[in-house]
Amino acid sequence: MRIRNHLRSNIVGYVAIFMFAIGGTAYATHPGGANTIDSGDIINGQVLQPDIGNQAVGTDAIKNNQVKNTDLGPDSVTSSEIAPSAVQSSDVLDETLGAVDIGPNAVGASEIVDDSVGSAEIATGIVGADELDTVHEHFGPATNVVDGTAHDGIYAPSTSTVSCGTGEDLLSVSIDWTDLGGHNEVVTSGVDSITRGEPDAATVRVGFDGGAGPATYQAVATCIF
Repeated sequence: MRIRNHLRSNIVGYVAIFMFAIGGTAYATHPGGANTIDSGDIINGQVLQPDIGNQAVGTDAIKNNQVKNTDLGPDSVTSSEIAPSAVQSSDVLDETLGAVDIGPNAVGASEIVDDSVGSAEIATGIVGADELDTVHEHFGPATNVVDGTAHDGIYAPSTSTVSCGTGEDLLSVSIDWTDLGGHNEVVTSGVDSITRGEPDAATVRVGFDGGAGPATYQAVATCIF
């Protein structure tokens, strides 16, 4: 009976001596209970990606500003991970967005810098009448030009100015001859000047070699509103 009672009262100590003898370590019960592991049981840097289950790490487990570009795999961030208005122009590298990254009707006038879209950015056949604003033609005053001697190769010059309406942009300017004075010796010398402002305006120059009968013309401005 004495041997049996001795063994009962000292069994834990004998087990510990046995474990030490075979090279092991005698473990005390974990404060958190059996099968419990806390951060003190893990060597730094030893929890790797294969050790983490899917969706095991939530936003509460990540410090602010701790997820970097190097932590993200290719195509790992989709629209469902981005809050509305969370991506600003400063977050996008130059020339990294292509047509496949832009949704239908996603780019409006407010997203386009003035004078940033040129012919190179517009595909052939894309711009039609529906994409243009209203086009107006404006006629300058009827202007007579008189030449003293007909067909002598000396043309009498004349200039006339035509303007767009307020808020319109000048697209082109041309000449409308309304009366040739019985002769066909008229020329359009060209555009003397174009003024951009309110309103846009252009001055044209013509010549006439038709003798006593005057010729009459008007400058015509094609403008867009």
